[in-house]
Amino acid sequence: MKTLLDILQGPESLRLASVLLHSLWQGAAIALVVAFCLRRVPAHQYDRRYTIALGGLGAVLVSLFVTWSVLGVKWNLVGPPTPEATFVDAHGAHAIATAALEPSPAGHEGHAEPASPAPVPRRLAPPAAAWPTIGPVLRWALPSLLVAWGLGCLLMLFRLSRQILAARAYVAAFPVLDPRLLEAVERIRTALGLRCHVRVLSLKQLATPVVFGFWKPLLVVPLSFMTGLTPEQQYAIVAHELAHIYRWDFVANLVQLLVESILFFNPAVLWLSRQIRIEREACCDAIAIALTENPVDYARTLADWADRMYVPPALVPAFAEPAGSGSLVDRVRRILFPNQTPHLRVGWLSLAAMLVLIASALGLVACGTQWAVAQTARALSDAERVEVLKEARAAIPMVDDADLRTEKPVRIIGTVKNEEGASIPHVHLSIQSQAGNSGYSLGSNGGADGTIKVTIPGGRIRTAIFATGYAPVIFPERREAGGSEIDLGEVVLRKGRPARIRFVNPQGKPVAADRISAAPAILTSYPSADKTADANGEFVAENVIDVEYKVVARAAGFQPIYAWKGMLPSEGVTTIEMLPAKVTSGRIVDEAGEPVPGVAIYCRAERSESRRPGTIVGHSYSHGSPGQLWAVSEQDGSFRIDQMADDSRIEVLLMKEGVVRGLVEDVHAGQQELAWTLDPEITLRGRVEGDLNLISKDPRYRSVFYSVLRDTKNQKRDQVLTGNFRIEEDGSFTIPNLVRGTLSFDSPGLKVDRPVTGSESDIVFKLKTPDNAGGQETRTVTVEFLYNGEPVHPAGQLVLESYNSTLSRKRVDLSKGPVTFEAPTLARVQINGSRMLGFMPAKSLRQSFEPEELARTLSIAVVPAGMIAGTVRDADGKPIAGAKVGVQMPERAGIDLPETLEANDEGEFVLNPLPLRGDAYVYAQVERARVWTEALTVDAAHPEQRITLTVPRLREVAIEVVDTDGKPVTDVPLVLEFDRKLGRSSVGSGYGVVATTGRDGMARITGVNPDLEDYVLYPPKNGPWLGERYRLTGKVPQRIVLKRGHVLTGRVLDENGAPVPGVTMGASCAEDSRPENALYYFTAEDKTDEEGRFRFSNLPAAPVSVTAHGVQEPPQLPPGRQFMPDVDEVTIQGKVADWMRNRDR
Repeated sequence: MKTLLDILQGPESLRLASVLLHSLWQGAAIALVVAFCLRRVPAHQYDRRYTIALGGLGAVLVSLFVTWSVLGVKWNLVGPPTPEATFVDAHGAHAIATAALEPSPAGHEGHAEPASPAPVPRRLAPPAAAWPTIGPVLRWALPSLLVAWGLGCLLMLFRLSRQILAARAYVAAFPVLDPRLLEAVERIRTALGLRCHVRVLSLKQLATPVVFGFWKPLLVVPLSFMTGLTPEQQYAIVAHELAHIYRWDFVANLVQLLVESILFFNPAVLWLSRQIRIEREACCDAIAIALTENPVDYARTLADWADRMYVPPALVPAFAEPAGSGSLVDRVRRILFPNQTPHLRVGWLSLAAMLVLIASALGLVACGTQWAVAQTARALSDAERVEVLKEARAAIPMVDDADLRTEKPVRIIGTVKNEEGASIPHVHLSIQSQAGNSGYSLGSNGGADGTIKVTIPGGRIRTAIFATGYAPVIFPERREAGGSEIDLGEVVLRKGRPARIRFVNPQGKPVAADRISAAPAILTSYPSADKTADANGEFVAENVIDVEYKVVARAAGFQPIYAWKGMLPSEGVTTIEMLPAKVTSGRIVDEAGEPVPGVAIYCRAERSESRRPGTIVGHSYSHGSPGQLWAVSEQDGSFRIDQMADDSRIEVLLMKEGVVRGLVEDVHAGQQELAWTLDPEITLRGRVEGDLNLISKDPRYRSVFYSVLRDTKNQKRDQVLTGNFRIEEDGSFTIPNLVRGTLSFDSPGLKVDRPVTGSESDIVFKLKTPDNAGGQETRTVTVEFLYNGEPVHPAGQLVLESYNSTLSRKRVDLSKGPVTFEAPTLARVQINGSRMLGFMPAKSLRQSFEPEELARTLSIAVVPAGMIAGTVRDADGKPIAGAKVGVQMPERAGIDLPETLEANDEGEFVLNPLPLRGDAYVYAQVERARVWTEALTVDAAHPEQRITLTVPRLREVAIEVVDTDGKPVTDVPLVLEFDRKLGRSSVGSGYGVVATTGRDGMARITGVNPDLEDYVLYPPKNGPWLGERYRLTGKVPQRIVLKRGHVLTGRVLDENGAPVPGVTMGASCAEDSRPENALYYFTAEDKTDEEGRFRFSNLPAAPVSVTAHGVQEPPQLPPGRQFMPDVDEVTIQGKVADWMRNRDR
């Protein structure tokens, strides 16, 4: 659906605004003509003067409708091409058709063939505006102007409604019983020929007589009217009031009030309306004089009643005017001197000056209107836009990696031999397949005869072959769709070269590292080496090839090396430094508090807060692969872990005799006296009731994938354990080795979220068939696309996905008519609109529908969309294959945009679909360099943009880090971020720790833009250095001076006043008090200790607010409390979250 901003910036709104703006000069011109006419008509021709004034207001109304119609005709003009006319072709490009012709080959003048076929014109566009910059200004200000006008209209109409409601209150007035007044009313009614009966009422609060209505008119008089005037005076004023009824003035007055409410901003309209009221009173005065036959007495009556003529604004009549309306002096002058011309309140000079000023302002607005007319004329229809985008998309061959993943796998075959031609048995295969955001890694072995026969899902496939005593062979990446075959042929493995690696501590002494592996960094799966360094800390990597390697190593008492990367030269020794580790210790006990020996402690997941090199991403424990063994508890239940990285946070599984007995979250290096309690062994047993064929018709494949979820500090419902359980033919099942949490699984007909607190038996899960399944496995679903409630027809493809095998991944061509597909009745279906052309889903590019939500006809709201296509090239003009390309639209927050993609082999890319209007910024990223475009816009006239992104030659930056005394600062990780201003918003991305300072305080950062624009560096947020951002400059080397931060300490207590250990602490500065270049967020040096104490040492000299993750302070405390570093001592006391209480169980 359209947003309010889309409506306000749409062509109809622009047309309305143009009509309202044109009414200013049109009203001024009409008012000038009316004033000219009134100056030449004498006062006694009151009917003619009234007609002229009323006709002027009518002319303003007619001009509004005429202007609306004329603009509508101009903006929808479609016709044949004419000389010197501007056309818009199917691609949104502009072509000028002129009368100039090429001379004919025969040399005859006046006849020629065109040099090339002209493009087929789409629309006739008006000539370009003289001042093109006014158009965008008008478009930018248009929403505000329309909103202001709308609010003004509502206010004026509200005022009119109040006046009408106030008038209705007169019905409750007291009836007048004075026979003289009633007789006078009846005489005048008869004289005027009024057939309706006039009721006469009296109201004390009223100051002057008024009349209302026509079919059942009312004459309401004040009490003083019957006592303060003579019968003759009463007769004269009543005659004036009944003249309003006789003339049907209430109709004209109602139209006046409505026009004033709509055109309240137009001074000419207000003047015309005022002039109509003056002439209307003059007409009624003339009728009253004709009935009284004494102009002088009537004028004297007006003068006598002048002091009683005030009417409060809320009581002004809505359908007729009081006797005293208008200027008293002018009315008396017109009665006594009927041949004179009345004085106009606005003079010639005032009207002329107003007309000149309005015409000047409208001259500028006219340029904007002309621009708007041109834009609307150029705008393509929905069908034209779809055709343009289809042609543009077809011109760039882009392969969606996700399309390579089908139900059928890719088959890889080949044979492996050595240089002598002998087969090499049982080689190790490392195969990776990446399809979109889905990755798959396979580690497998070849056959005993050296043959290779494996299968892997389709995608971008990279294959490597290892064998003991030989150098690895790595094959180039290939894009292969499911069902295809990769024949490696005969692969010959040769000997490689050795490379020496030496592990040392910070003092340069050897470290006896173990569990060492060295493999090409490009691979994610390779045979485990588990080698050990010798007494000199040296390890020899055999059969090395000339590619970047990744080295992993551990050593007792040292932090692990997770992923050192670099080249391994054949000469010399590669030295890798290992840092000492903090010891983490504690005891493991059962629920009775007794120590439990022999408990294996496995690392389930490890995360690093500063993301320093070598961090591994956490993974869920799946039965059969508990992770890496870190320690085993002793006889007294104690354990000791001395191989954790200082900045890492781990989650460990506790296993006793192969059975999971607990999961401990958020463990970090250096914690002491931890107390972990083993959970009892948890097993769930039960049965599934219903038609088991819903899960699988083959009993061999009746298994269900499940997860155990927990609320953690990082997120709600974090997946901590996964596995599969089998359903037997009788429906029984057993799920062993569970931990406390929420058991969750979603399979056809079986969706469960069940708390797990201990072992259970006799659990019953009932298979459920959705009500709309109709007993069928599938049902036909028709998809329709609606824009503003009307059906539209996008092009491109719609991608349908489901976990059910009947609809694994299906692409539907939208150009072939209505979209229909067979949807599984028992599985969730995801509809992906990221490949649509001309339109895009209004809510999200990917929408999921539960089985019960899938109706026979599925309506999807869409909005118009365009695309940006182009090429990424290097400084030499060569295409960059694989460059990452993305787009940002800060003004269209909340709109789904295309995901970051990779350019094809020719460096080409297509960003589709993109919403029309709004500034789009496209970037290309190569290594750590980003190149941005200026603001681009796709709109109805130009739904496709073509661009070229040129990536300059990247550079290396040397950074020298010193303290305030100028001494080098060693072993400081440096975090790199990209921070760029886009319009009125900022966009940033973090690259994590990109370098660590050496012994000389130097660090080198590679692969950045040469101008270093938009890069910032800062030290870790939990270190001892002041958290400041340092923007990179072109100076080589750049010196960064780290300052010591300010200190803030405190304690965390629970609701009972007991200390809470292991709490992660954060601090932040308010925006108005944050020093320039300071970080937004800071982390304490460590978690709270056993006494609940914490310490920040990296804060600026500014007030900060402190957060204890997992501790909720009482609501009566003032929010956003701030503390001053080096001054305040912080105490945070509150309720401890459940996930914090259970973290040590």
